[in-house]
Amino acid sequence: MGWIGEAREFKAWGYTVSHGQLLLRSVGEERPPGRVDVLFKNVGFVLFDTTMTVDRIVEAGESDVARVGGPRATAASRTAGRRPFLIAGPSGEGLVIAGTVAVHEDELGWFEASAFQVRLTGSSAQGVL
Repeated sequence: MGWIGEAREFKAWGYTVSHGQLLLRSVGEERPPGRVDVLFKNVGFVLFDTTMTVDRIVEAGESDVARVGGPRATAASRTAGRRPFLIAGPSGEGLVIAGTVAVHEDELGWFEASAFQVRLTGSSAQGVL
């Protein structure tokens, strides 16, 4: 499971330590249209720019983990119940090691609630799950 599509800008939208959840969000203001939310659960390792132009989020192989994340990522990828996911596109590559990933596409805006029932709270809403 992952996401492959037209290159679009994703932002690290929020993270919660208590459930190890990481939400990446992309809202197409022109082309490509629509919103894409990518939710990782049981996150154990993260290495990527907070804003990236991405055209794929796919399960990574051992060589990808070593190349992108180095020895720390390789060790983290061996944690039971977690898998490595490559985040890649024209702006570079990143890596998330998590138990699972889910993707939802809709037509909502930046600050509207996620279909994953992850609540964004706080004065600015951005950055808190």
